[in-house]
Amino acid sequence: GMRARRRGASALSRRAPAIPLVVMRGANERYPTALAPIYPLLDKRILLVTGEGAEGTASFDIFRLELLAAGARLEVLPARGLPGAVGPDGPAFDGVLLLEGVSQAEGASGASEFLRAAVSSDRVVGALADAPLLLWEAAGDALEGKKGTVSQAHRDAFVLRGARYTGKDVETDGKIVTSTAQDKNVLRSFLASF
Repeated sequence: GMRARRRGASALSRRAPAIPLVVMRGANERYPTALAPIYPLLDKRILLVTGEGAEGTASFDIFRLELLAAGARLEVLPARGLPGAVGPDGPAFDGVLLLEGVSQAEGASGASEFLRAAVSSDRVVGALADAPLLLWEAAGDALEGKKGTVSQAHRDAFVLRGARYTGKDVETDGKIVTSTAQDKNVLRSFLASF
């Protein structure tokens, strides 16, 4: 009784993925616990790209906290801060998420080489609200034939950049995730792309 509870508490406090149980018939079996969290992005490096003044907003905080809770190693950069030079293996990130406002950010056009490399090297790339405009402008050749969506106000400009506009709230085509807005459904689609 008491000894078993102590042993169980110890295993539970270490968040063991399974604990041994002795069944009445004496067979030792292992059962998964509900306490070992699942981290779908464990050790994945995610770059969260923001527009000017986006840090500290409610939608930014939701994305930042959800990605951290999923186990991601997160780096946040404004669009103008994206590195221009990329190594031979592509960006040093497993995924890139472009938040609302990046397409209007001053200096965002310098992000072209980085975004082209991210798409070409088969990274997961998410673009939200107006951000698909920047993505298709930067990496249009690499995105040829890919479906995407964007906020209604930017639809015409999106199509002019060569995108196959679908009008859905969230569109996933391979490792490219686009959305008309920033919400948890978008984040779930981004996570599922890994």
